[in-house]
Amino acid sequence: MISGYKVEAKSPRMFGTIILSWLWTMLYFNPRILALLWGPENILAKSAIISFTLLLDLFWCYALYHVVIIVFAYLRTTPVPETLLKDKKVSAKAPAVALLYTTYNDFQEKAVLSCVNQEYDNFHAFILDDSTEEDYKNRIDEFSARYKEKVTVIRREGRSGYKAGNINNALKQINDFEYFSISDADSILPKNYITGLLPYLVGVPLAILIMIIILIGKTLQ
Repeated sequence: MISGYKVEAKSPRMFGTIILSWLWTMLYFNPRILALLWGPENILAKSAIISFTLLLDLFWCYALYHVVIIVFAYLRTTPVPETLLKDKKVSAKAPAVALLYTTYNDFQEKAVLSCVNQEYDNFHAFILDDSTEEDYKNRIDEFSARYKEKVTVIRREGRSGYKAGNINNALKQINDFEYFSISDADSILPKNYITGLLPYLVGVPLAILIMIIILIGKTLQ
C-alpha cells in the first residue's frame, strides 16, 4: 500500500530558490549572448539580440517557477493517516470520490464495472450518457438498475460542448464530493485505483483527475 501524503503550503524558501535560480541563469547566459553586441552587426541585428535575451530571461523565469514548485511539492510533504483509507470503521470519514464515466454510443460494461468494483467504500460512479442510439441507452439503464446504490446515470438534452459540455453538465448536478475522476468509455480502472491515488491527493481541494486514457493497473499494483 502506498503511504499517504499531504502537500504543505508554499514557503518563502521556495520563492527564494526560484529567484536565486533565475538570477544565476541570467548571470550565466546574458553576458555570453550580449557579447554579440560588440560585433559588426547593424542596429536591427543588435535589437534582435537584446529582444532574444529578454525573452530568454522570461522563459527561464517561467520554467524555473514551475520546476521548483514541483520539486518542493514532492519534497515538502507530511503523512496523512492511512486509517482513512484502510479501516472500514472510519470509512464514512474518508473523502467522497466521484467516478465520472463518459460515453457517447460506446458504452462498455467491462469498463464501468471497473469503476463499480473499487476497493474503496466512499465513492459513487456516474455514467455521463450522451448516447443517441437507443440500444446503448437501454444497456446503460439495465446496468444502472443492477447497481442502484453505486451508479447514477446523468443525461441531457442535446450535445452542446460535446464531451466537455457533458462533463460540465454533470459537475453542475453533483454535490458533496471532494474528488473527481473522469474516465473514457474504454478506460479500465484497477480495483485499487482510488486507494492507490487518493493518499497523494488528500489535502488538495477539489482535485480533478482528467482523461484516464491508458491502463494503469501495473502502476498501482
